[in-house]
Amino acid sequence: MNLDRLFAPYKPIETHLVDSLEYWGSERPDQVAYTFLLDGEEDELQITYAELRDSARAIAASLQETGPVKGERVLLL
Repeated sequence: MNLDRLFAPYKPIETHLVDSLEYWGSERPDQVAYTFLLDGEEDELQITYAELRDSARAIAASLQETGPVKGERVLLL
């Protein structure tokens, strides 16, 4: 797969997860970002870029309200 062509419109100088989620959630909100095989083979759950972005925002807001003291690290699994 040619990654340059796949990511052609997205060429930031420096990138982190938040920038990527915002970009793809806006550029391709209805495109499937991930497909999870619930039973390891057939049953699947799909999540779009917009759903992924919105879920990440909700988790971030929750962490800001009830999470660790500012500057501490968190681990998301």
